[in-house]
Amino acid sequence: MTPEMQFECLLVCNDPTIYSTFCRLLQNFSIAIDHSLLGSKSLQAIDKGRHDLIVIDCQDETYADTLQKFSSVTRKPKPIVVLIAEQQLHVGGTHIFLQKPVTDWSATEALKSAYSRMLMNHRWHARYALYERVEARDDAGRTYQVVITDIGEGGFGLRATGLSVGTRLFLCIHPQGLPTALPIEGRVIWTREYGVAGCEIVAMRSPDREVLRTWLNDHIRVRNPLISV
Repeated sequence: MTPEMQFECLLVCNDPTIYSTFCRLLQNFSIAIDHSLLGSKSLQAIDKGRHDLIVIDCQDETYADTLQKFSSVTRKPKPIVVLIAEQQLHVGGTHIFLQKPVTDWSATEALKSAYSRMLMNHRWHARYALYERVEARDDAGRTYQVVITDIGEGGFGLRATGLSVGTRLFLCIHPQGLPTALPIEGRVIWTREYGVAGCEIVAMRSPDREVLRTWLNDHIRVRNPLISV
């Protein structure tokens, strides 16, 4: 991950006016644009897994099928989906609905809402790479020598042997730049045969969580919009 990342949007639109409006506004939000004219081709783009936002201008029924396929995307975080249509549509996978005719104000408000959701997703799922050796203890008192490989607000990755899904781990991390170690209770949610595991953070004192959040924000930055959000 680069020190300052830029959100990316897949804009599925055939209407020149809507395309022009969103291109200008997305640039104001410092969001990179990937344009697709056809919904079927946009599926190929979303499979690459790099888009944070999808804006779809629904002009026929085929887009409903496309949206339903978007809703089945399993990668995390899932992209935020903005649906533009003549009338309210209730399609799985849609987060924000924007009714036509689209104005600068309505499009800006929709993008503000989408941007806030993307920030929340990013802060929860983003991981900062580490290499820190620590001792962890499970709730049965067994100890493990682990290497923390990355950490974010929602969880952390590690290397260790003998762990199984569901194991609770108690440990302290002390990334460079923090004044003190932070106690964390985590739960293993996946493992691999080669000794890699992923954990979610299930308990952490509020002051320690704020310290971690501030540290992460200093190390994993999102490019600031050109406008006030």
